[in-house]
Amino acid sequence: MNTIPRLALLLAFSLLPAVPARAATATPSSEPSPSLVGVGVGLEPLQLGNVTLGLQNAALVTPVALYLPLQVLPALRIEPSLGLFHTSRTRSNGATSSSSATSLGVGALWFFRPIAPTGLYAGGRLGLLFSGRTDVSDAGSVTELSENDLTLAPVLGGEHAFSQRFTLGAELQLPITAYGDQTTKTSAGSAAPNRGLSSFSTNAVLFLRYFF
Repeated sequence: MNTIPRLALLLAFSLLPAVPARAATATPSSEPSPSLVGVGVGLEPLQLGNVTLGLQNAALVTPVALYLPLQVLPALRIEPSLGLFHTSRTRSNGATSSSSATSLGVGALWFFRPIAPTGLYAGGRLGLLFSGRTDVSDAGSVTELSENDLTLAPVLGGEHAFSQRFTLGAELQLPITAYGDQTTKTSAGSAAPNRGLSSFSTNAVLFLRYFF
């Protein structure tokens, strides 16, 4: 009658070493990997010197922008962005100039090397830039300039995760920009000549991202 309880005890003790081993196998990796949603700041060093008060040759730029990284798939990130810029100046004769720019964009990034802890990706970014300038002369006459531009940029970048919260990245961009018509408004009326301008250039962006 005591044979069955003894066999049950022997079987229970024989399974005990397997429990810690299975638990160790299920322990998550200690390598940092970002979460699914975050917020980031992008800085464009090559554009810092291109911020001027003029729209005569090219539109204004927003060298600093906010990004919202959304990791919708393990290898796919969708990243909307918003950039703002404003500057103003008053001359000694009382004339004033003020300029502003707003950029709206979205990026699709494919990580062909996952962040573990350093990842590499390729993709593209689409952006709209709305820029304008207002000049008021010492006599009080007002001149307003406005312009809307469209940019499409293939990108190649890398990102390193220092923890599950913070990552640092760099990105090379090859933006193709189609400049919109520049509208000029004065007291005499308005005009928007068809310029048909476009450009191809290189750009670099540094990223600091925080993931929730």
